[in-house]
Amino acid sequence: MTQPYSTDTRRTRKRHWALAALLALGATSVHAQSFTYRSASIQSLIGTYTDLGTAGTVITTDNTDDANSAVQTIGFTFNYNGQSFTQFVLNTNGYLKLGSEAPSAALYFDGSQVTTGGPFNSTAATDVNLLVPFNTDWLGTPTTEYRVAVTGTAPNRVCTVQWKDVKDKARATTATGTTVLDEQFATVSFQVKLYETTNNIEFTYGNATAGAGTDAAKYGAVGVKGSSNANGQLITLVKGSTTAWLNASPQDANYPVANSNGFNFRKTVLPATGATFRFRPTPPNDAAVVAIHTLSQLPIPSATPHVMQAVVQNLGLNTLTNVPVTVAVTGANTFSNTKTVASLLPGQTTIVAFDAFTPTVTGTNTVTVTLPADGIIDNNTLTTTQAVNNTTYSYATAGPAALSLGGLVTTPQAFLARYTASTPRLLTSVNIDLEGGASAVGRNVYAIVTDKAGRVLGRSDAYTIATSDIGKYHAFALTAPVVVGTQTTEFLVGLVQQSLAASATDTYFPLGVQRETPTRRATFFRLTLGDNSAPADLAINNYGKFMIEAVTTAATCLPPTALAATATAPTAASVSFTPPAGVSNFSVVYGPTGFDPATTAGTTVSATASPVALTGLTPSTAYQVYIRSACSATDQSVVVGPVAFTTPCTPPAPLAAFPYNQNFDGVTAPALPCGFTVVDANTDGFTWTNGTAAARSPANALTYNFNNQSLTTAADDWVFTPALSLTAAQQYLLSFYYRVGSATTPERLEIKVGNAPTVAGMTTTIYTNNNLTATAFTQATAQPIRVATDGTYYVGMHVTSAANSFRLSIDDVTLTAGPLAVNQALSQAVAAYPNPTTGLLNVDLRSSKARQAYATVVNALGQTVMTRMLSTKQPDQLDLATLAAGIYTLKLELDGETAVKRISVQK
Repeated sequence: MTQPYSTDTRRTRKRHWALAALLALGATSVHAQSFTYRSASIQSLIGTYTDLGTAGTVITTDNTDDANSAVQTIGFTFNYNGQSFTQFVLNTNGYLKLGSEAPSAALYFDGSQVTTGGPFNSTAATDVNLLVPFNTDWLGTPTTEYRVAVTGTAPNRVCTVQWKDVKDKARATTATGTTVLDEQFATVSFQVKLYETTNNIEFTYGNATAGAGTDAAKYGAVGVKGSSNANGQLITLVKGSTTAWLNASPQDANYPVANSNGFNFRKTVLPATGATFRFRPTPPNDAAVVAIHTLSQLPIPSATPHVMQAVVQNLGLNTLTNVPVTVAVTGANTFSNTKTVASLLPGQTTIVAFDAFTPTVTGTNTVTVTLPADGIIDNNTLTTTQAVNNTTYSYATAGPAALSLGGLVTTPQAFLARYTASTPRLLTSVNIDLEGGASAVGRNVYAIVTDKAGRVLGRSDAYTIATSDIGKYHAFALTAPVVVGTQTTEFLVGLVQQSLAASATDTYFPLGVQRETPTRRATFFRLTLGDNSAPADLAINNYGKFMIEAVTTAATCLPPTALAATATAPTAASVSFTPPAGVSNFSVVYGPTGFDPATTAGTTVSATASPVALTGLTPSTAYQVYIRSACSATDQSVVVGPVAFTTPCTPPAPLAAFPYNQNFDGVTAPALPCGFTVVDANTDGFTWTNGTAAARSPANALTYNFNNQSLTTAADDWVFTPALSLTAAQQYLLSFYYRVGSATTPERLEIKVGNAPTVAGMTTTIYTNNNLTATAFTQATAQPIRVATDGTYYVGMHVTSAANSFRLSIDDVTLTAGPLAVNQALSQAVAAYPNPTTGLLNVDLRSSKARQAYATVVNALGQTVMTRMLSTKQPDQLDLATLAAGIYTLKLELDGETAVKRISVQK
């Protein structure tokens, strides 16, 4: 995906005022410092173009193609580049040279779509002190004339030099190209005005008519040049061919040779009559109000308190100190505040934030920012109009767009404006100025609302742009209102363009933009949908103000906030929320993931408080939950949600058949097989899961990945097996395969056994290894498992790896029932008689030397039929008379050792 760019059939340079170039001026020579014109001091305005008619003197040339005039008289002394001039030489190709020496006669770019060659690239000693109102390879017409006239009286005289009714020559796109671009102007006229005393320079344009050639972009050059073409010794103006003339961007640098535009023009974008660029010498002291950052449409009370900002720049040669900056609001509301800028270096820009302003009356405000008078007084004040209303947010001022955006995309992307609501509001629609000309017609677009992280909160239906939409605001109604000003105080609204084919050649994004330099920060964003990326702030690129309005209404019935849902059992869940003040009736609607309560019937549960229990759910199922407030029978809030939860499976009965094998397949990762549970004991959000990256037997393996967000958080995470039915007469052997992500970051693992799938329930350690380094799957075996009593048990695997480790994977776990854990010598020392017996069984344990004995009688089915304590000091008896005839096992626990006798009961 390319970055957005100002509209043209070719990619243009990113628009900027070249502030960084100002900071480099200190490296120029002493002579170069006398060139005091700076791009930041240029003004773009609509003036008056007055044809000289018969006033003044005709300037004769040998021809109207690549010719210099004789030396002409200015009529007064004009100071430029540290020198005093009284003469100039005109060139037919749209430039003049101050002084009596002629410039090169054939200066223009090497082709109609390149920026090599021309007056700004020339290093000839004669091609200095040039004023270039509009340079290309011009030809004469039957009415072409060059003229100079001096008007006014000293010390305020003006010398006007005029090129009248010239036309551009048909030229190849490059010096060696074969494609020829025909004329774009049948005629065009322009003037240079030199002002006595102020030494201001103006380029003014008028009387333009379209040529007969095919509409195409051609590259011209506009600007002024001092002693060389080094940065700081010239100013050039850059614009795309479809960009309005007065939206050209000045820079204190030459036109880059590669991937660049010049001052581009075409027949379909003619200069407005009177369009003027004014160049002013830089005075010693000159602070300027560059921009006012405020809302042009400010809804009350939701957009208050509102903080206005002023962008102030030092355009002078001296450092400024203790500069007072005052904002004054007049009209429907009044407000005044002054801040002081302690120090401002030459060329430096600062943003001044005023105290918060809270308008209370709807109507029109005039916002004025003022600086003290200095070397140039017409940039000490800036004014903008503000409409205080009840519904609508906007940054854009009244008037047309300056341009539209472009950028080839293969996935949908949005351009967004950020607003803030301090009180609850319902965002109902988004008004967007649609631009891009004929190329935008037929595009599929829709409006979108997101939170500041880029999560989608709402959208409109898709819309196909029609011809009648171009250059106008279109109202995009949201499919459902979005509540802002509660937990969502910052919200973004904007336009989404559906993805274009990779082969698309016309890539303009049809969003209107107004010029704002510098563009305010954290206000205008680009968001790529579908990749979970955050909105990208576009302030650094100075793309200007997006013409996007957010329309809201008062929220009379507020929805609940902090909606959350958690499964509590395979068939149950709990829904929690924070009710708004004064509301006690709510509707909770839930259904399988993907259902939309606006179009599909779900299950509705009425509630009066939080939490709400959901029952009768289906195990192993993903659900979504919505909620709304019911303030009255006729007043309900918007629907909030969804939040999601998944019910767990129904755990299997305790496993009693061994061997038990688990390879973690048969389920969709990251879900674990039914019955497995995890505990994130360090609550860092990183724990055991079912992964596919490192399986021994495809496709899954139990995996722990380290906390890659923290360099200090060690692992402390458990995974527990399903319930296991273990008997005390049996020993069990656990084996598994493991591998680590990196041998240089050893992993740590311990395995325990206990009677509950909790950290506290794990009581017996059967495996510990604090230096797992095998990167290929390696088998490991735990110590035999022996339980004291028959019952339900769990095996817990506990990863304790150091912080900033990597990955531990476990696969192909096997639990087998081994031989009886019997002490054979002890069994021989135990006497049990008579055997067989019809009832009483004598048990003599004196030879065992045991201090304590516990007897368990187990039938042939493995069922315990009798338990009791026995004496170890004297013979004791077990009454087996009630037992059915058969073979039984007498298990004797003697001080932690096990002895076993086979007993036959005969009836």
